[in-house]
Amino acid sequence: MIASHFPRHGARSLLVLALLLACSALLAGCGARSSFFGGPDPFGEETVFGRGRDKAVLINVNGVIDNRPKSGLFRERPGMVQEVVAQLRLAAQDPDVKAVLVAIDSPGGGVTASDVLYHELMRHRERTGQKVVALMMDTAASGGYYTALAADRIVAHPSTVTGSIGVIFLRPEVAGLMDKIGVRAVVSKSGDHSPSSPT
Repeated sequence: MIASHFPRHGARSLLVLALLLACSALLAGCGARSSFFGGPDPFGEETVFGRGRDKAVLINVNGVIDNRPKSGLFRERPGMVQEVVAQLRLAAQDPDVKAVLVAIDSPGGGVTASDVLYHELMRHRERTGQKVVALMMDTAASGGYYTALAADRIVAHPSTVTGSIGVIFLRPEVAGLMDKIGVRAVVSKSGDHSPSSPT
């Protein structure tokens, strides 16, 4: 028996550790999952209001737009772009969905991730014929504004901060400092077609 190889308090600690590991395994299988439509099931949906067969799907674009997975307590969740694309696929498969409402509250984010969202919304409109309406919330700037441009109609609140499609890149200028302290760049090339200056 395992307990016979440990002191009494050691056997108790081992038992507590085993119980904690068992609970962790159970919670990992029953942990909260991300929801596409607001309900507890990511492949389910929740009616916000209204009755009848015709539906409008609400998709949230909140926070910085990127495609990096989000780390959870027990597992990783898909990135924002993956979640939005998955929700669009579900909406495309449902014949009762007549419109997609994209609620945007984002200062922007990655250039590629924003471009993917824009083109996915454009393709969704073309494939399904469903109307896409962008709802600008507190902030819909840069990539958030760019994403909204794929919609049939854009609705902004009077207090929404929006605009500014573009990319900002800060590059420090240290040439004067390097001249003062006597530092210069020396280029070593390995072939005739190598760049003549460092990038």
